[in-house]
Amino acid sequence: MEIRVEIETFDKDLDFDLFGTKTLSKGMQKTIAEGVSVAYEYTEYRKAVGFADIIHVIVTIGRDVPIGVAAGLIATWLYDKLKGRKVEKLKIERTEIEVDKGEIKRVIMEKIEKD
Repeated sequence: MEIRVEIETFDKDLDFDLFGTKTLSKGMQKTIAEGVSVAYEYTEYRKAVGFADIIHVIVTIGRDVPIGVAAGLIATWLYDKLKGRKVEKLKIERTEIEVDKGEIKRVIMEKIEKD
């Protein structure tokens, strides 16, 4: 299962920090836990003043990972990476949510259960 995540931010280092690297390329992956990984898609760099960049990533969950465990792992990882950063919007599968661990987990659970 794949879950699309968009992070709208003024933090120019956030995309690199998500993956713990100084260079990014499309498809680059990071394992969050066994059976759960995140892949970098791209960053929309917006040059207009007052518009944040948008980081696009895809979270992949293996079939053998229990739903609750996967949602908890993803929510914890994403929240830990975003808390205290200059994040304007967070969207999971086009649903805009707050940077809140419980809210992130809830939306991920809904997406998994729907599919």
